[in-house]
Amino acid sequence: MDIKIEHGDFKVFEEINLNLCNGKYIYFKLKKKGYNTFSALKVLGAKLGVPVNWFGYAGLKDKKAITEQYVSISGVSKNKLEGFKYKDIEIEVVGTGRERICLGDLKSNRFEINVYDQKVKLSSFFVNYFGEQRFGVDKLNHEKGRLLLLGKLNDEKYLERLYLHSYQSYLWNKVVNDYLKKYDGFDRDFIFGKLKFLNSRIKDIKLGLINFDTELNGIAKDYGHFLKIDGIKQKDFLIKGKNYLISDTVYRDLIMDVKDLTFKNKILKFTLGKGAYATIYLRKVIC
Repeated sequence: MDIKIEHGDFKVFEEINLNLCNGKYIYFKLKKKGYNTFSALKVLGAKLGVPVNWFGYAGLKDKKAITEQYVSISGVSKNKLEGFKYKDIEIEVVGTGRERICLGDLKSNRFEINVYDQKVKLSSFFVNYFGEQRFGVDKLNHEKGRLLLLGKLNDEKYLERLYLHSYQSYLWNKVVNDYLKKYDGFDRDFIFGKLKFLNSRIKDIKLGLINFDTELNGIAKDYGHFLKIDGIKQKDFLIKGKNYLISDTVYRDLIMDVKDLTFKNKILKFTLGKGAYATIYLRKVIC
């Protein structure tokens, strides 16, 4: 199935709780088109003369969309930020606060998508797979993560985190897809083959992304099978000399609810919780 969505037809609006007060951090909306979050902040940092790690943000947004998200920064005057515009990047200052915006602060994302004449069958839930954006433009980020675990790859810290998370996401998708084969549903094409979607809701469970401390029981026991195929041992996630890549297991809902769902005049609108991919929902509902 080929989902035909262009940049201007896919809009994402971030929703977070900001505690506006007097503080050293300036909060602004980053509005962009044709950039992912990191590349947009690199451009912004270069224009403002500050390193990209001065910016705080709650989530990563894809380049194939018009997006709005909240960003924090300190050490830059408000005057420099107000009215900033460069090509398809704009910012709008919304206030100040005492806390840096961090990954995890995201509440939800609101989507508006023009699906044109594609047939849509609405659903109030979907399997919470990781979307193809997680795996990079060349679809090889997960393989780079595997090489990283084997000690065969070194890169910048940000990219290494990206590769590791991509590999963990790749295995999460495989374990969930395998687990759902026993349920009534249908397959959709994906970049690594097929993904199983459900006709009826099942009880939600939380599955951890594979890590050194993940308990391999229940649904998670299948991780052992896929790790063996890839030549990876669980202890490999304790990467020597790279403590910045070591963290506890993060858990993810298997089922994601869809809220504020409407479909009118070919515009599909809905809200998803943090970490969920609208592109995965589209794979379920666009027939």
